[in-house]
Amino acid sequence: ITITGSTAVSIDSNAGVDNITLSATAVETLVYNAATDSSGVEVDTITGFVSGTDKITVTIGTLTAGATFSDDYLGTATTQLAADTALSGKAGQAIYISGNDELVIDVNGSGDANAGDLVIDINSAAFADGDINYIVAAGTGAETFEINTTSVKTISGFLVGTDKLSFDGMSAAGNATATTINTAATDAGVDGETYVFATDADSGVANTDLDIVNNSANMTLVAAYLESQITATDAHNYVALINDSSNTSITYMYAVDVNAVTTAADTIEAGDVTLIGTVTSTTTAILATDMA
Repeated sequence: ITITGSTAVSIDSNAGVDNITLSATAVETLVYNAATDSSGVEVDTITGFVSGTDKITVTIGTLTAGATFSDDYLGTATTQLAADTALSGKAGQAIYISGNDELVIDVNGSGDANAGDLVIDINSAAFADGDINYIVAAGTGAETFEINTTSVKTISGFLVGTDKLSFDGMSAAGNATATTINTAATDAGVDGETYVFATDADSGVANTDLDIVNNSANMTLVAAYLESQITATDAHNYVALINDSSNTSITYMYAVDVNAVTTAADTIEAGDVTLIGTVTSTTTAILATDMA
């Protein structure tokens, strides 16, 4: 398969060997619905992947009880043995093996590269955090979801009060604490803080009802909502979780890098905000106590 032109395209890989050449001018998403789409002796070959532009979307499936998911990209290892040493048994971890020109995603969380993992023969070692999007479901036990990058995560089956979200890897300051912001409340921004917004309807502060279900990707509106409730400081990094008031089981996750754009000092602007995924819970809205 050869992709030409500049139109964005999604390519769904199925089981069997696929040889795909990507366009140099298009934004392409390679979709892998299971590890078996590219594993063992039937491994896909991808040419022309551009880090920071093209994406790989991987379905991890349902975690085993008590497992940990991580979107961490571990960089480059020269051999499979070195890759096995680097992997730590967290489903979703990815590593590039330069000696084989292979990207390995530890789908089953075994902690080593094996037949249960997604393996792609790819021509570029220039991968970075954020190049791989994930679809993953909670299992039947207390699972932990480690969010370390700005790639998009679609998490389902989250059990409020049992499962945990961790954003400790999202900024240099870490995100070790979480603060709930209730309707019509504000907070002095703390670098590295995770903010959990009880609802997207917050007309008590500058009439900033967000209606997030329709505006989750409108970063101008999301930034205005966050700016109305967080006293931001340049160079601060926050994580914002906004619960949908129209469907209390859906939460939208954002990474905030204040002054990623420089139009206004100490202000959260559209260019500072990145949507990093959604969490669908089995019961009620996400709480600050659900942070690890």
